[in-house]
Amino acid sequence: MVSGFQKFQFTIVLVVFQSSASKFVLQIIFFVLFGLFGKYSLNAMPGGPSSTNFVNTNYPMFQDVHVMIFIGFGFLMVFLRRYGFSAVSMNLLLSCFVIQWGIIVRGFWSKEFETDGKFTISVVELVTADFAAAVILITMGALLGKLSPTQYVIMSFIEVPVALTIEHVVVHYLEVNDIGGSMVVHAFGAYFGLALSFVISKRKMIDHEHEGSNYNSDIFAMIDARHRAVLNTYLSLCACTVVTFLLSQLVDCEHKMRFSMTHIANSTLAGGVAIGTTANVVLEPLHALLVGSGAAIISVFGFAYLTPFLARKCGIHDTCGVNNLHGMPGIVYTAKTAECYF
Repeated sequence: MVSGFQKFQFTIVLVVFQSSASKFVLQIIFFVLFGLFGKYSLNAMPGGPSSTNFVNTNYPMFQDVHVMIFIGFGFLMVFLRRYGFSAVSMNLLLSCFVIQWGIIVRGFWSKEFETDGKFTISVVELVTADFAAAVILITMGALLGKLSPTQYVIMSFIEVPVALTIEHVVVHYLEVNDIGGSMVVHAFGAYFGLALSFVISKRKMIDHEHEGSNYNSDIFAMIDARHRAVLNTYLSLCACTVVTFLLSQLVDCEHKMRFSMTHIANSTLAGGVAIGTTANVVLEPLHALLVGSGAAIISVFGFAYLTPFLARKCGIHDTCGVNNLHGMPGIVYTAKTAECYF
């Protein structure tokens, strides 16, 4: 029997957590914080210095990242045959929520806020806010189907300051090179989600009858699929894709040499995650190809063997396999990068 609170928990918590006098208080708090501390950069103001060039340079990058957040992540998560609408809807809700919250939290860490008491907002801040949303969506992948909308919102509200604080420490204080976010975006989001999954997962979630895909959900999931960084990422992804197809047949549990849509939709992207730490410093195309190939090996074998092992032996249920796409490729190649530096 579903209680009244369980039935209307999202509305109740939003009312308590976000509204006062029939208005959304959390959004009002965002209004207040943006009003008190936020301002547009000079490039965005009328007559600002070289505003046209600034937008022309940065807006294409913003478009690429934005498509990844709302289309890439959103449709990558529709593979569950009974969770397609919810996955896309939660992706939209959390992305819009986190983009606002991320701009505010990151703004409080900015040098402008330290000196002037205000943080500036430009196209660059929109890009970094999208990366904050990526952290949350990766975490959501490990928890897909396990939390209610209310719990996703509360999780995001807590995780964003933690993630951005760690990013600030890693990048600005430790001065670690992580141009593509392999550590502070992919690895952090994956293992935050796995830790939370370990806490909330129940045995009945493992091999649940609704945990699976059908033809249509897999088809929709396939939608997801500066100079040196672009070249390295591109080559890494190409090599990763080819190796994924080769290995996908080899690990077919039914020995029918078939491709797995899970591998094709996810492991083909692992090369982009793995190259993220060194995308702007790798100087040889061969290195980019090797990184992509290694990431494919890690990801495919992770999906085939490690994910079932973690679920059955450790009670860590990873719905989307974020450990194989984001976690292990990010950690392994971050460690490899550190080895190269030292």
